[in-house]
Amino acid sequence: MFPTKHSKYPVVAIAKEIHPNVSLPNVALYHDVGYGLRKTRSQRRRAFRLPIVYTNSLADFNSWDNMFMEHLTGGITMHRPVTAPAVVLALGNGFDFWAINAAREWPKSRITAHSLLGMHKDKNEMDALLKLLNLTDRVIYVRGDPARELRLDYPNNTFDMVRLSYCSLNLAETEWYVFLQEVNRVMKPGAVLEVIDEDLLFPGHKPPAAAAEPEGSGPGTRCYPLSELATSDSRSTFTSSIHSVDIRSTTTSSILASSSRDLNHSDGSFSSLHDAFDPLDHSKLTRSWREMLTSRWISASITSVLPFYLTAIFETFRALPALEILMCSCSSLKPSASKHGSHQQMLDPEPFRHLVQATVKHDPDAHVTWLPASEAPTHYVASNMSMHLGRMVAIVTACKEAIWGAYNKLYGNDPRLPYLKSRCDDEEPGRTSVHTVREEFEHHWLNWECDMRSRIDMRSAIHTSFQWDCSPPRDEADYRVRWQRNVERSETEKATSGHSASQPVQRDVVRCVRGFVAWKFGGNVAEHEGGCVG
Repeated sequence: MFPTKHSKYPVVAIAKEIHPNVSLPNVALYHDVGYGLRKTRSQRRRAFRLPIVYTNSLADFNSWDNMFMEHLTGGITMHRPVTAPAVVLALGNGFDFWAINAAREWPKSRITAHSLLGMHKDKNEMDALLKLLNLTDRVIYVRGDPARELRLDYPNNTFDMVRLSYCSLNLAETEWYVFLQEVNRVMKPGAVLEVIDEDLLFPGHKPPAAAAEPEGSGPGTRCYPLSELATSDSRSTFTSSIHSVDIRSTTTSSILASSSRDLNHSDGSFSSLHDAFDPLDHSKLTRSWREMLTSRWISASITSVLPFYLTAIFETFRALPALEILMCSCSSLKPSASKHGSHQQMLDPEPFRHLVQATVKHDPDAHVTWLPASEAPTHYVASNMSMHLGRMVAIVTACKEAIWGAYNKLYGNDPRLPYLKSRCDDEEPGRTSVHTVREEFEHHWLNWECDMRSRIDMRSAIHTSFQWDCSPPRDEADYRVRWQRNVERSETEKATSGHSASQPVQRDVVRCVRGFVAWKFGGNVAEHEGGCVG
């Protein structure tokens, strides 16, 4: 049970419940969570290093996510307002597709789309788009400043509704309360706040089988030199591909295809990326991702933390069940390695169209079935796992340099980094080359990218849905064959050594999304809830 506004629940106890292993400083115990959080209120933001570089690819995935969630929840909002809000504030990142949808849904409403990252589409393009949609006088885009103080430059009691979407990478956990207080300040009495956010999970953080860690798999694991693998400014990563793609033509398949062609720039690249590592084991990158978040005090499980802050600030709030999307199986594995074969995750949308108490625990599998889309109940919604995974891959890729910084911090001073003999024919025999930590990082990153492309497998999805011929270009087909051969060899070696014997396939959640709705004290809550509360 979450603490109420007047309960005596120490802040330290809450912190211990959220992070059981955290080492807390010697701080005073407050009478309740609300009082304790209010004592920490500050208008000026501490130095905060944003880990993410916003791209057009992320804008495209955010637009798709808006359409998916609208289809799942049955509307552009999670609650059901009786009357349309007159003045709306949409807080998010970059180009906000939701703001345009809301303006079209509510023809008399004025929408302010505020980018917390301080960026959005080119002003001329935005003006042309809004003019085309006849929304110039009702939609305003505001460019925020992520480095300035945590304050919204709007008068008190301005907005009838505020929507806060996917800001978990923009705010440290210690800043959420201050920021939500600012949101509460600019809301009118009785106004509604909708928050939708997701846990920051690293896709592919669990291997297909929970095999025991083989001997020598620590930081000094043997690896061949990557003499032809480019460094951080290379075009052999998702990052370089998505920076140059225009938002009007970006698709998941185009991003992955361009990246695949770049990765295939040399026939020797993949031959040198031998079987020294398990190509499906991304544990080092996962640990670096978590270290990157921890060093910035970013909560990886924001959907579990938000109820505490909402309880301390708002009189009433409700929530939707957590939406969990499971990882797609790797298409490079044999069919028997896939838990569900050709079946796909189908969702019952009914639970996501009714708000409930945030403390109610839901079984994430209770309203999910695994069937071919043609055999599922007609009202069920396909989870579109490939698109969710593609979105998470784009988010992680946009944080690559921040992840590299954490990786270097964790493994850069490891004395076990090996000195390996070169495999290049033009070098003199016996000459050694240093295997750097950056090369090791790029090796793991390349394996992770290949794994994610294989799991997304957009060509197969398009062929299944539309019967289109989506055969890859010859150079990409060669690259896929080489990497799949490496995966098969690794799986065979694990089976022979007994590491994968009797090990079950683990439940791997690639995305966990949850929505919250809160009301500011002083208005008629029933007028906003509109019968949507279960």
